[in-house]
Order: sequence, then structure tokens, then C-alpha cells
Amino acid sequence: MDTDPIANLALTPTSNAKLTPLEVLADFADATRGWVYLERASRHYADQKAVPALVLRHYRQGAPPHIDFAFASTSAESDEVRLVILDAPDTDEPLSEQQHALLLDTLLETLRDYLSTRPDHVDLHVDRDTA
Repeated sequence: MDTDPIANLALTPTSNAKLTPLEVLADFADATRGWVYLERASRHYADQKAVPALVLRHYRQGAPPHIDFAFASTSAESDEVRLVILDAPDTDEPLSEQQHALLLDTLLETLRDYLSTRPDHVDLHVDRDTA
């Protein structure tokens, strides 16, 4: 996607974390209805970026019916991951800023609910003022 991000979203491991942020995201997808971890796409994306990465797909009502969220490590040596792509892979039209904001809100609400029961693995940082 060639547009500016709607928000800067990062997950960093806590000091006593037993799981990496990517492992937390994969578990989030396994444990949350409507979300799936795309293993093959994640490996492909990680190979392209040359850093650990992960792709989650969100199945939803309405158009577009599914959205991909790609996360990548900030470097090969870092456990911190950032949301780097939010995309509707099977549509010809790019997502609008309003759709981005709505989809990001959906991710954040669901992820925060999930993380509230696992507070000692990662810290979630969101900066919506990316301009």
C-alpha cells in the first residue's frame, strides 16, 4: 500500500514476557473469532522484508469481506513489531482513510480485549497523529 499510515501501531515485549509480540499476535488470531493467522503469507512477507513478520486476516460482514493486517519487526534484531500494511487484498479500489480508521478501531478494540487477559506479554503503543 502506498498511502500514509492512519496510525503508528507497535507491540513491544514486556520485561518478563514469555512470548514475542509475533507469537502473541498469532495466538490472538487463533483465540479470536473472525481472525486467522496466515502462515504461508507470513513466511512470504518475512522473506520479502528480511525481518520476522506476520499476516493476520480479519473476516467481517460487509464489503470488503476480509482485510489483511501485516506486522513486521522493526529490525532483524528487534522483537518490537509494527503494523505496516492494512489492505483489502481482493478489491481493486484502495481503502479510504475512513475505512482505514474504522478497521484500525476494530483491530484495536479486539486486540485490547485479548491483551487485557494477558497483560504481561506485550505493551501496545498507538499514535494516531502520524502527520
